[in-house]
Amino acid sequence: MKKIFLLFALMTFVLPGCGSDGNSGTLSVSAPTASNGIVSAVATYTPATGVAMTGLKINFTWRTYDLGTKTYSSNISDSSETNNKGVALGQFRLNDMTKNLIVYVIASTGDLTNSEGWRSVTVP
Repeated sequence: MKKIFLLFALMTFVLPGCGSDGNSGTLSVSAPTASNGIVSAVATYTPATGVAMTGLKINFTWRTYDLGTKTYSSNISDSSETNNKGVALGQFRLNDMTKNLIVYVIASTGDLTNSEGWRSVTVP
């Protein structure tokens, strides 16, 4: 009986806060901005411990919607690592001929996806 209790007690200390890749917490992403043919978004990872993790890989998935042809592009993915404040910058370069688009972005890491869902900016 003591062994079962001890095992249970150890599990209660080890299991809380576990997530895939050890990154339980929250992830948010800013609304993207467009400037000089580059669309940028900032993702912020806040771990459950409250202590920011440097070097955590944040995946950014981008897609566009052409307002003229009314078609979506395929998803395009890239990644960036968090700095010592848990912040990662994602950027998407537009083609020089590109205009009249809505650019969408979503961020993820491990089993977390940003709480806001797809964010967007219109590029005139």
